[in-house]
Amino acid sequence: MSRRAYPAIIALILLVGGIYFIGKWSRPEACEVCARPLHERMQCTVKIVGQGERTTCCPRCGLRLQGLNPDEVEGIWVVDYSTGEKIDGREALYVEGSDVHLCCSMAPRRDIQGNRYDLDWDRCLPSLVAFRSRGEAEGFSREHGGEIISYERLLEEIRRESGPGSRGP
Repeated sequence: MSRRAYPAIIALILLVGGIYFIGKWSRPEACEVCARPLHERMQCTVKIVGQGERTTCCPRCGLRLQGLNPDEVEGIWVVDYSTGEKIDGREALYVEGSDVHLCCSMAPRRDIQGNRYDLDWDRCLPSLVAFRSRGEAEGFSREHGGEIISYERLLEEIRRESGPGSRGP
């Protein structure tokens, strides 16, 4: 290999490495609301005017991100739990309160002294799982419990929860 080829090889390595790190840097690895890990089958992406796209661990955090200003939301996309495909969150059906809790563990919790305590509130609860089809949502609900609920109803719940005296988004 000639000495003239070395700069080209080094430039290629730097280019490939730069593309890898830029791609890795631009993809969030944690929820932008609760800082929990992202789950492929539960993620939510919210596009907010002036803020771009924000990624959350679950539809519950995505809806909380909207807070009291849903008019500033340009779009919301959730992952269909059955297929893993991204779908329009406004058209999805949701199962609320199932026994599927990917965001948080339901195991007994302990404080730093080792004392057991019960979780009284968690921003990801009750669980919220999204589906494109009513049939899939009904089947999931039969197997895992929970109630089938619309986007509009969820948004109204979030508005009430985010009102004065709430624990915030």
